[in-house]
Amino acid sequence: MLLGENLTQSHSGVQIIRDVTISVDAGSVTILAGKSGSGKSTLLRTLSLLDLPRSGSVRLDGKQVYPSSNAGDGAKTIWPDVTIVFQQFFLWPHLTLRRNILLPASLRGRPVERADNLCDELGILHLLDRYPNQVSVGERQRAALARAILIRPRFLLLDEITSAQDVHHVALLLKVLQVVVENGTGLLVVSHHVGFARRLLSLSQSSRVVFLETGAVIETGGVDCLEAPRSDGFRKYVEFSRNLA
Repeated sequence: MLLGENLTQSHSGVQIIRDVTISVDAGSVTILAGKSGSGKSTLLRTLSLLDLPRSGSVRLDGKQVYPSSNAGDGAKTIWPDVTIVFQQFFLWPHLTLRRNILLPASLRGRPVERADNLCDELGILHLLDRYPNQVSVGERQRAALARAILIRPRFLLLDEITSAQDVHHVALLLKVLQVVVENGTGLLVVSHHVGFARRLLSLSQSSRVVFLETGAVIETGGVDCLEAPRSDGFRKYVEFSRNLA
């Protein structure tokens, strides 16, 4: 389990997340929902220790990794066990998609034999010898996902992974992520796409929804939260998302 307890984070004196507790089980899906500016991306960065929490703790499989249990130690690096796919993708522009996808896994000694099959499943196999500026935004997004999956993280954090995808490619993502979950990886997914979120939640019986508002957890629950939200803020959010679908 990846567990963040009572996490707070602020930037330039402004508090972004407030006393948030969130967990992700192995082989499960947690959907992180909320309006823009509610703190979702900040929470991903904080939970993965890319940005250290102002307060609170992070545990990985029961072991506290932040703050360190040893006085004077810094935070323990939890990448690649906990890996994020950002909205910005962070592909190296001077490397082909193939090198972008293979390099981190190769450096970590992870097997890469499955890379071509994975890229084929994501619809980018024919693009691997191109550079990031020679493919579309959606294709770069899928390359970033392939790179992350190939590292074989125990927990994969996805920030709006469907933002640049059409309906066909959303379906491809769902098939690939189903295999990822079946192989035991826990997913924490930021998504405004209610239909996509509902399909992801169906991949695991222990999946859940977490709704953030102004940096705090307002509501949590199973897939039923999307059908009958209890809080006023989440109900309005779901209704608005459905109207846009």
